Amino acid sequence: MAGIALAFALTRGLVLLAPADVPRPGEIGVDGESLLFTLAAVTTASLVLGPASVFGALQRSRAGSLKGSRATSGIAGRCSQSALVVTQVAFTTVLLVGAVLVTVSLQRLSNVDPGIRPENVLAMEIGLDSERYETAGAVSAF
Repeated sequence: MAGIALAFALTRGLVLLAPADVPRPGEIGVDGESLLFTLAAVTTASLVLGPASVFGALQRSRAGSLKGSRATSGIAGRCSQSALVVTQVAFTTVLLVGAVLVTVSLQRLSNVDPGIRPENVLAMEIGLDSERYETAGAVSAF
């Protein structure tokens, strides 16, 4: 929940700090699809990694009570811890590389020549009365 609140706050802050030439800054924000994706990712990670950590904690507590002292987690525990660390590092690397690629792509995209000169151009839309201009010919004649 704190992450969602932080995402909304940071998005508003970034919109306020955005340069004047950023198109449609009012449309920038956190949408429902990204929130659902985040919820699905967190739920999946909890369901996959939660039981593994509980199992490891149970194994350590049983081993400690049998030995009567601080017990190490053994080879199986060390392997599972190593696997979790490797998985976390791999996911972090993928996210970091993805963030860098998106940033570079956005920077390159902002430097692309659109092929037109938008200075002194006016764009507008005219809505015609559908009863008076029923056919395509009437619209073209207008």
